Parts: sequence; structure tokens; C-alpha cells
Amino acid sequence: MTKPGGHGALSRWRAEFWRALAAGGALAAALALVATTYGMYEVRAAGDARRAPQYAATFESGTTGITTDFAELPGVGQFSVVYLQARGDEAPMPPGLERDLAPGEVALSPALVAYAERHPDEHIDQRYGKVVSTIAPDGLSAPDEHLVYAAPATPAKPTQVVSAFGANPGFSPWQVGNGSAIFGESMQIFGLAYPLLGVIILILLPALLLVTAAAHSGVRPRQRHDLILTALGSPPGFRRRTRLAGGLPGAITGAALGAALVSIWVASSPRVPIVGSQLASGALPTTRTVGIAITAAAVTTIVWALMGRSRMQGNRPTVRSLRLPSWLVLLGPLLLWASYAITQQVRDNATAFAILTWFFALLCVPAVAISAAAATTGIGSALRRWALRRGNPSGIVAGAWLSNGGRRAFVLALVVLGISTVAFQAAQNSLVLTEPGAEGRRIAQTVGPGVAQVELYRGQPTAEWHDHLPSTYGVIAVRDDVLVGECALLNAVDLPCDEPISPGELTPRARALTSTLVLPDGATTRASSAPVAQDAGTYLVVARDGGTVRLSELAVASNAADGGLAKVGRPGDDWGSGEGYVIQARWIVPMTVLGLGIALAALVLSSLGAARDLASQMAGALALFAPRRRGVLAITTIAAGLPFVMSGVAAGYAGRTQAIPTLRKIDVPGALDPLTYVIVGGACVAALCSIALSTRLIVLAASTWRPGRER
Repeated sequence: MTKPGGHGALSRWRAEFWRALAAGGALAAALALVATTYGMYEVRAAGDARRAPQYAATFESGTTGITTDFAELPGVGQFSVVYLQARGDEAPMPPGLERDLAPGEVALSPALVAYAERHPDEHIDQRYGKVVSTIAPDGLSAPDEHLVYAAPATPAKPTQVVSAFGANPGFSPWQVGNGSAIFGESMQIFGLAYPLLGVIILILLPALLLVTAAAHSGVRPRQRHDLILTALGSPPGFRRRTRLAGGLPGAITGAALGAALVSIWVASSPRVPIVGSQLASGALPTTRTVGIAITAAAVTTIVWALMGRSRMQGNRPTVRSLRLPSWLVLLGPLLLWASYAITQQVRDNATAFAILTWFFALLCVPAVAISAAAATTGIGSALRRWALRRGNPSGIVAGAWLSNGGRRAFVLALVVLGISTVAFQAAQNSLVLTEPGAEGRRIAQTVGPGVAQVELYRGQPTAEWHDHLPSTYGVIAVRDDVLVGECALLNAVDLPCDEPISPGELTPRARALTSTLVLPDGATTRASSAPVAQDAGTYLVVARDGGTVRLSELAVASNAADGGLAKVGRPGDDWGSGEGYVIQARWIVPMTVLGLGIALAALVLSSLGAARDLASQMAGALALFAPRRRGVLAITTIAAGLPFVMSGVAAGYAGRTQAIPTLRKIDVPGALDPLTYVIVGGACVAALCSIALSTRLIVLAASTWRPGRER
């Protein structure tokens, strides 16, 4: 004989299992991504240590001279070019080289070899000499690092002299980006603190919110079960083990799956979607994966147990409600004001500013959620008092549901604040990352592709540079405070001929061009029809026909004339590492997409749980007062939509307030105002969806409602 209610109990257990599985899996995956971020910096630190130079005082036999420089490629940004000059057979070479490089020979990293195959027009395999080998993995700090080792065809005085490569002891991951290298990608990326905090806020925070929302979604049956055990006199230890067992199977299964999937993904050394960067296969060790799975399962199970805990009220097995005092409404605004005041004080310290911004972003989420929940319960109390005076039963029930549901309102506000925090932090940090290169990109766009800037480092008048340039290109030489070139070329870039350069009279294009040259006051132009002799210095290469100066061809020609040391780029390329910052900012996109997906899942669970709970409370009022259905449903609209509206307003206000110091620092005030409207508008749309769902569930529940039947 089937036990009455058994099918319902089994359905509830299944629902609990799947919720715990989703929560545990999301938390384990998020923790694994945090660990992978740390592991990637461990890999970089090990690579930097292997090729760290040990310096010598003099350039003599048995030493190697090195000169480091940067170049740029479309879609890659800046990468390191390291010029090596070995003195004798015993001279050291950096790890990863098959053999010593002879003058004129080059070794490329695998990523640059692949880039050269995909983009033959860039002539990467011709710019610095003859490519004779590929840098082995032990010579790289990341699998997809872009790096060039070149031996100049003509000897030159090196900037540094090395007696050996390799540092013992090695470097900490926290040193990467902060002095662990003199060349390579570690010089161009942020320190570990920045991406680690980014993963914590953009991915781990939503995962924790999903655990909280999933545990709270089915909390009422667990609380009733715990209260029944309490009323029957069950010992505290037994009740504790029972609560832990409720979420344990799903938490263990989900945590194991989440950690294993991320571990398998990282072990395959994949390319991250959107970003295109390749992960190191050893960034997530197996032992760390096991620890992550255990931690995620434990945290999920503990949250499940804490959410299901209840206490007796007197001697009646009734779930205690959480009422929030009205003064808590001020908690969030006060903390927001404090965070604004403190971050403003350290705005000139980039590291402290970034860390405090992330820290207060995390701290303000629960604080503002408490304030929003307190406001919601306060309005619920006011609704209940109004309904008592008017004798409105549905208003009494809805008001009591709101005023006593502090925990439910807090969880919902927490999730909405989490979504807002992810969106605002992603947006403002994208602005922070891309703003330093914005001026350089503006200059390059204003000047156009018809001009290139070349730096030559050797003065060799006998090697005519012009012999290596296409005939369609002309050259303007920058000589301290004088620009020398043909009149037609000067006019082609909107500069006067044989006249002083007056910034106030220049066109926007000419003003943008001269800003990159840092000319002194009183600079002039001088017409010269004779070819400009090759001396060390800065040159502007201009397309005579108004077309495009191809950087790839120009780089090959310039390096051929300059012994492989020339630096070629667009005017403004070196302003804030232009494209490099944009490429680094791409990391925010996949993290934000993943974080918002997890947070939206948490919002759905919270909304469903709140709608079911409201339906169980309001079904009786609708069934008993069917003739007054419109009034009951109107009250339901207020009860179902109010928590979302309050949470949305609080989230929009909090996000906008926290963004003010950052936006002022980069001088783009008001840039995130549209996002504020999106957050508040999105919360209002969610409120409408919740109203529709709650109304539907109430109508269905009222059709089968019976007095004394617990739902």
C-alpha cells in the first residue's frame, strides 16, 4: 500500500537533489576557475624564473649582450623582441633555443609561427632576420606567448650583459607583472591581485548567490521537518545530521562534476572563448581539484543545513519569521558613502584604488541587500496595518507575508544586487582597461593609415634607407625641433612648409600627429627635396598617393637597413599600449557572461520559491473571497512585485554610487548612467514576470484549496 504523501515527498527530494547539484556544481566550477587563475600565474612565474638574467659587469667572452624592445601586431598588441649577442661558445642563451643564434638568425615562439602562417602579409618571418628555429615550451611563460629572439646582423652595444639565465629561488605568482621579468608578456599584464579579484567578483560571487538561492528555494518543507523532529524530542545531533543529509547527495555529485569538468577542460590546454588566450595544462593540479570538490560540497551542504534550521515558538511547531528593524534601511547607504569617501582618498594609488574598489563592491552587496529587505518588510508592515484598519483579509495576509519574510526578501535582494554588481564592475573595469589607450587609438584614427612612425637606432649614412623603401613612400625626418622633408609630403600631413608650427592653426590631423612627436615650442618645418640621410632618430613615412603605408613591408625594409633593430608602428600606438589594453579587457567578457548566467539562474530559483510561497499564503484568501478576486489579485500584485522593485532601485543606486570614483578618475562621468536604467528597468520587468507567475499559481492553488491543508 502506498503511503499517503509519499509521492510528494519523493518529488520534493528530487527537487532538493537537483537544486543542490546545480549549486554545488556552480560553486565547484567557480572555485576551480579561481584556482586556475592562480595556477596560470604560477606557470608564468616559473617561466620567468627559468629565463631570468644574471647580470655581468662587462661584455666579455662567456657573456651575452641583450637588448629588449617591443613591437605590435594587429590582434596581438605588444610583444617582446629580444636581441641576443653571444661572446664566445660558452656564452649563455635563454632556455627554449635549440642552439645558439648566429648573426642574422631569429627564433619565434609557436604562437608567432602560427600567426605568421595565418597572416603572411605581416612578414613576421622576415622582419628580424632568417627564422631558424621555434622557441620550445620551457622558454615561454605561457603556451601562447608572443616572443622573438633575434641575433642582430650587425653588432651593436647591448643595453645589458648577462652571465647566466635562471633565478634561484624562483618567483612568486604575486611577483608576475611586478618585476618578475625584463621581457615577455609578464611585463605587460596586470599583477595577480587584479584578475584574481575579478574572477572572485564576476564568477565566484554569483556562484555563492546560487548556493544561497537554491538552499532557500525549498526551505519551508525542510524547516517544517526540523520543527516536527524538535517537537517529537529528537536530540540536536540527530536533527543536525538530518539537515546536513538533506543537501549532501546533490552537493557531492554537483561538486564532483563541476570540479572534474573544469579540470578536464584546463588539462586540454584550451583557448578561452572570445579572449583567444591559451591556458596552460598544468594550471589546475589534480590535488587542488580534489580539494576544490570537497570544499564546494562542504560549503553547499552547510548552507543547506543552516537554511533548514528553525526554532520553536513557545511549544508550537511553527516556523519563526525574520523581522528586520527599520533602522537597517540606513546600513547600505552609510556603507556606500563610506566606500565612496575612502576610495576617493586613494585614487592616485592605482593598486590600492583597485583593491579597495573590489573589496567594497563585495562588502556592499550584503549591506545594501539588508537595507532593501528592511525597506520591503517595513512596507509590508504598513500594508498589514492598513489592511487591519480596513478589514481587508487579503491585505492582512500579504502584509504579514512581506513583513515576516525578511530572510526571503534578503535573499532576493542579494541576488539582484549580485547581478548588478557583476554588470557594474564589468562595465567600469572595461572602461578602466581601455581608457589608457583611448587617446592613442583616437590619434591613430585621426591621422589615418597613410602615415607610419619609425625609430632607427643606428646612424649609418652609407646604408641608404631609401633604397629599401617602396617608391610610393616618402620620408619626413624629425630632428629635435625641425621636421625635414619634401614640401608635398609636409602638406600631405597638413603641415606648413618652411614655416613655424603653430598648434592653434593646425588641422585636427596635424595636431594629432605632432602630439606624438613631443615637439618643443617654436618647432618649424624645413623643405628638402634631397633624400633624408639615415641617422638614428624618428622618421615619419608618408604614402605619396594618399593610400595606406603597410607596416609589414615597412618593418622588413626598416630592419634590413637598421640591422634588425628598427621599431615601426602607427602614430599613437605606444600611447597606453593602445590595442594591448583592449585585448586584456576581453577577459572581462567571458567572465561576465558566465557570472551573469549563474546569477540569473539564482534569480529564477529565488523568484520561483517566492512565488510558490506567496501562492500558498494567498490561495485561501482567494478561495474564501472569490467575489472579491480583483482586490485579492491587486494585493497580490503589490506583494509579488514590491521586493523586485525595491531590490532593483537599491541595486541601481548602489552600482552608480560605487562607480563614481572610478568614472571620475578616468574622466568619463555619467558613462554608466544607461546601465543604471537597465538594472532598474530589468528589475521592473522581473517584477512583472513574478506578478504574472504568482497570480497564475494563486489561481491554481485556490481551485484546490481546502481548510487546514498545508501546502
